[in-house]
Amino acid sequence: MIAIVGGIQDGSWLCALCAECHGCGGKEIEDVKNAAKYRHAVGPSTDKHKFPVYLATYCNKCHRHFSEDRFCPVCLKTYSGEEDGGVNEEEDTEMVCCDLCDRWIHSGCDERLTPERYQKLVDNPEAKYQCPLCESRVKPTVQSGAAVMALQGQLAPCGYCIGVIGGKVNTRGIAEYKGKKVGVPEINGTGITAMP
Repeated sequence: MIAIVGGIQDGSWLCALCAECHGCGGKEIEDVKNAAKYRHAVGPSTDKHKFPVYLATYCNKCHRHFSEDRFCPVCLKTYSGEEDGGVNEEEDTEMVCCDLCDRWIHSGCDERLTPERYQKLVDNPEAKYQCPLCESRVKPTVQSGAAVMALQGQLAPCGYCIGVIGGKVNTRGIAEYKGKKVGVPEINGTGITAMP
């Protein structure tokens, strides 16, 4: 039996929209009934969020990377790290570490990380960088009080895109994961307009 807890179904489940790994893009639509190939990442309930917050769905390999904090907090895409013999050829390897939260951000996830700025950060170990989450560079695309509160992490993320982080990444809101802010990626198929 499968139970619904705060809008998140507990147990093994998978819908056609979630039958794709957010980390590597692996897609197994024909295997929707085999939920064992995927795991849902959730942020814990907090004093601001009564229920756990759905973040993204990963294949088992990418979920391991996510649980070991090898992900960009802006887009929630995972990276493999050194234990797998380096990064995957398909991974975005241009990343910069934020001096405030000490997490790695893809250069493509922040409009301020131009190729010139990225190269300056690579060449000069003394150069400083702060990610869009630490600087609160999140702009709403939906004008409502609830959307603004979700983008500030005060309300649970919406079911559809309500903002843009760092001028580059669509988000359903901001949540907390292991005591730090993370962007909550839009769900495949929901776009920027409200779900029916």
